[in-house]
Amino acid sequence: MKKIVVGNWKMMGHASMAHPLVQAVAGCAGGAEVILCPPATLLAQVKTWLAGSDIGLGGQDCSGQPDGAYTGDISAAMLK
Repeated sequence: MKKIVVGNWKMMGHASMAHPLVQAVAGCAGGAEVILCPPATLLAQVKTWLAGSDIGLGGQDCSGQPDGAYTGDISAAMLK
């Protein structure tokens, strides 16, 4: 059975702590598929840090609405 580990950061963290965390996770995958799900504000930066690694990147939350005035939500298209 394939092991998958997904880390959802919730509202914890900021850019200055994110890079060391990504580096630490990259060094200890242990044969499992690893996916990091940082806050939306860090997705682009974490994506650059993960380039060339086997670690996946995901969004923490996705609205069921394609667009609109939904304060605080993020659509699938925006995550993509």
